[in-house]
Amino acid sequence: MKNIIKVDINELATFAEEGGKLVFKQSAEDNIVKLLQLKKLIDDALEKVKADIEEAGKKISPDFKGVVGQQVKAIYRTFGEKYTYDKDKLDEASAYLKEIVWRKVKSDEVNAYVKKNDKLPNGIIEKDRKPKISISVKNLQLPTNEQSK
Repeated sequence: MKNIIKVDINELATFAEEGGKLVFKQSAEDNIVKLLQLKKLIDDALEKVKADIEEAGKKISPDFKGVVGQQVKAIYRTFGEKYTYDKDKLDEASAYLKEIVWRKVKSDEVNAYVKKNDKLPNGIIEKDRKPKISISVKNLQLPTNEQSK
């Protein structure tokens, strides 16, 4: 038996005001939980599809690079730096390396300075960071692939 998850999009952002606080209506909260469960099911299904494509492709050819359809392309891609170096052979590798100096603000020390002096130290600038809503769920029971069958 398959699980069916129905989500009423119109109920997602319904709120109520209680005692001067903004709170979710229960239907909105239930729908957000359903969406998170659905996202987990979709993520798991896509990972399974990738594994199935890889397995089928490798059976056909050990040099399998991917498959391209009319709408979907599933290909191998690599991420991150291609090379690294052996720190024990730094002298031999140095001709192929560049040194990068990286500095980071010591936030704890800046916070202490601001608390004491009510201003930022000279040369330190506060970044313009835009806050975003983050959704988390207490005791979220995420479905597994077995439960979705």
